[in-house]
Amino acid sequence: MEKEDLIEKEDLIYFDINFLIKQINILENQVENLIRSNKEMNDFDPNDIDFIQAIEENEQIIIKKKSQIYLLKLQLKVQLEQKDIKDLKENLNENEIENQIEIENLNLNQIENQNQIEIEIEIENQNQIENQNQNQNEKENQNQIENQNQNQNQKENQNQIEKEIQNQIEKENQIEKEIEKEIENQIEKEIEKGIEFQNGKFI
Repeated sequence: MEKEDLIEKEDLIYFDINFLIKQINILENQVENLIRSNKEMNDFDPNDIDFIQAIEENEQIIIKKKSQIYLLKLQLKVQLEQKDIKDLKENLNENEIENQIEIENLNLNQIENQNQIEIEIEIENQNQIENQNQNQNEKENQNQIENQNQNQNQKENQNQIEKEIQNQIEKENQIEKEIEKEIENQIEKEIEKGIEFQNGKFI
């Protein structure tokens, strides 16, 4: 097997999901073909020296390809996790936009109400104006309280969104650490089996 066919660990981050799935399928088919070839040679003549040597070489190639499959599946898991996080962030952004539109509509309604109140004040007599002013002040106080409540709710929503994003980031970091640990364990296992690992490659 040529060295350039090996999948380097540091190159995995550049692969997209479709490529990873395709590459995994290719490698699994290659492994199946090698296993079938070994069985056919062994069934034909288990004592043939050339067959025995070819089978041993194929076994080494199978181990390397299985290691590649393992690394690719780990990266596929990371890519899928990242996609889920990206989708969550997009949904959170959509919710923020909807909240902003709702606030703008509320502000517009408040302006319209204020204009209507001013028109009513102008057409009433002096005595009614005093009463209307009093009612207007009460209404403005109520609007101010409602605005404060709305601002508080918006702030709480924003804090919740930031918290969810932070939790997703922490989850992603934890996943990356677990993957690195799994890769290191796999490399150690392959080294114990007699496979050398240098410069990010199985030799």
